[in-house]
Amino acid sequence: MEKYIEVKGLVKQYGEVKALNEVSFSIKKGEVVGIVGPNGSGKTTLLKIMLGLIDATSGSVSIAGIPVFNNSMDARRKIGIVMEDQGLYGQMKVRKYLEFFAKLYGFSSLTPSTIDLMESLDLQKYEQVEIAKLSKGNKQKVSIVRSMIHNPEIIFLDEATDHLDPEVRESVIHHIKHFRSQGKTILMCSHNLHEVEQVANEVLVLKFGQLIDNIRLDNKHKQGSKTKEHFMMQVMANPVLMNLLTKRWEQKIRSVTSEDEVTYTLHCEVDHLDEMRRLMLMMAEEGITVFDLRRQQSQSLNEMYMSVVKEAVHQ
Repeated sequence: MEKYIEVKGLVKQYGEVKALNEVSFSIKKGEVVGIVGPNGSGKTTLLKIMLGLIDATSGSVSIAGIPVFNNSMDARRKIGIVMEDQGLYGQMKVRKYLEFFAKLYGFSSLTPSTIDLMESLDLQKYEQVEIAKLSKGNKQKVSIVRSMIHNPEIIFLDEATDHLDPEVRESVIHHIKHFRSQGKTILMCSHNLHEVEQVANEVLVLKFGQLIDNIRLDNKHKQGSKTKEHFMMQVMANPVLMNLLTKRWEQKIRSVTSEDEVTYTLHCEVDHLDEMRRLMLMMAEEGITVFDLRRQQSQSLNEMYMSVVKEAVHQ
C-alpha cells in the first residue's frame, strides 16, 4: 500500500486559534517518521486526532485504508501506543497488568513474544512489583511492552524517552530500531532530534500548527551505505514546477524552503556528482534558474531543523 497512513487537510481550531492548519502528509508501510517542532506546534494534538482521541475541525485521516473518524476503534487495533502520559494502573503488579491487557486483546496469557520483550527490557525481575513503585524508566518499559502485546503493524510514540536516564533511553532507542527492522510503521513525536535522526526515514517539521517542511533521512539507516555528496542550491521557479521537481527527485532533495513565491533553497543529497549534473540539466530543460550552488558537509538533523524553523519565522 503506497499510502499506508494518509492525513489530508487536517484542521483543529479552538475558538480563533488553529492548533493545526491544513496539515497533509502520507506515510508508506514500514517507514519511520519523526514529528518535530517547538512546544505548542501541534505535535501531540496531531497524534491524538490520528488516534481518534479528539475530533478534528475538518480534514481526514486514514490508517491502513481505514477512515479513522468513522472507525477509530478498528484503526487503533492496528496501533501500539506509547505516550508520555503513560496511563498505567499504579495499584496493579506488572505481570497482572500485562496479563490484563493480553486478555483484552483475546490472549489467554502472555505470548512468547511478549515474554521475550519483557526479558530484553529487563522487566521480568519486577513482575511482582506494583507499577506505582517503579522508576520512571521502568514504567516506560511497561508501557512499551503493553503497546506491543497484540503485535501491532503501527507504533505511535509521543515523547517516549522524555525524562529517562541515559541508560534507559538507549535501551528504548535500541528497541525502536528493532521494531523498525521488523517492518513496523512508526510515527515518533520527540524534542530529541538526535534520537529521531537515529531511527527515522523522514522528519515532518511543525510550527504554529503548520507543516513547514519534510526532511528525508533514508540513507542514514542502510548498512554499508556509501558516503553521500551534499549540495545547497538556490533556484527561481514557479510553485507548480517546484512541486513537480521535488516529487520527481524526492529521494535526493532532502529539504526545501521558500524565500518567496518564486525563490527556493534546496538541500540535496546524491550518490555521486553525475546525479547532481542530471538534476541541474533537468532544471535547465524545465526553465528553472539556478543562481547559487554550494557543496556542503553532511548536515545533521539539528542543523537542518534550525535552518527550516528560522526560515519559517521570516516568512
